Amino acid sequence: MSFNKSIFLIVAFGLLAACGGSDDEGPLEESGLVEDNGPTEDNGPIEDDGPIEDDGLVEESYTAIACPEISLNSGAGTEIGDADGGLSERVDNAHRFREIYLALQHYSEPPPPPEIDFYEQHVLALAYGGTPNLEYETVVKRIAGDDAKVQVDYLTVIPGLGCGVHDLAGYSYCLVAIEATEREVEFVGREEVRDCD
Repeated sequence: MSFNKSIFLIVAFGLLAACGGSDDEGPLEESGLVEDNGPTEDNGPIEDDGPIEDDGLVEESYTAIACPEISLNSGAGTEIGDADGGLSERVDNAHRFREIYLALQHYSEPPPPPEIDFYEQHVLALAYGGTPNLEYETVVKRIAGDDAKVQVDYLTVIPGLGCGVHDLAGYSYCLVAIEATEREVEFVGREEVRDCD
């Protein structure tokens, strides 16, 4: 097959896919082609670091308490987080856990926080901060450690263009429990824009 015929076939296939001329509604990856809409003025490029490199850390188990969650109390961050409303904290006592948990609730009579035995477990509290809508998610991707530290890799998913958004502001957060430890806890977060088109 000549070079020109190959180019023609690739262009023709691209036009068919763009116009809906194919009965195959499967992902583009199956065809070996990858759709690249490129960065837009509003959301910039999507950073994908790929799989986590072998960093010598051993994966550790954790239990989701409330993850991912979004609170209608968009002001929760000013009560419990940093100046921007974000939060990444190891909680090792019932008093602080209750403070964080109740600040995240938007009920007039919030339910009591789950029972945690802080001699056995610690809570990792993660929050993106106040969000302009309810489509944000903060999720733990991996918890791993060695003798010196525990590393928490987490992701905040941000709605991109074309996502149906609510008018309500929110507060995206994630609470998980790990085995109690005195090791240093390092939080490594990144953001990803979700494509809703």
